[in-house]
Amino acid sequence: PGSFRVWAFSSGLQFFPEREPCRFRDRSAVGRLNRFADSLGAGGSTNMLMAWKKILELTEREPVDTVYFLSDGDPSDCGEAELRRLLTRLPKDMVVHCFAIGRNSPLLREIAAAHSGRYVVRM
Repeated sequence: PGSFRVWAFSSGLQFFPEREPCRFRDRSAVGRLNRFADSLGAGGSTNMLMAWKKILELTEREPVDTVYFLSDGDPSDCGEAELRRLLTRLPKDMVVHCFAIGRNSPLLREIAAAHSGRYVVRM
């Protein structure tokens, strides 16, 4: 507990940090995270299936209690039905908060509702 990871996805995945999770109280990690986030930009595909598969892999190795999932588009690497089927494999007690950037997303709203999370739209 008390740690975090950030995975940015589009047509590929970028990780922060690359290996072990950061501790919330590690001020230098928060500074590095800010620089990582500042370096991100919109572009490429919206490979949600790839991102969720990576999250599922992580849950098989270590406990994950909360996911914050941000996206500015619909999945481009799968259909919504395939993504819904994959998400049934998430741990039952994992909370998923979804943030739709730039547009409303019924899919992200549904994912958040199914996993006791909040859905937020930012235009």
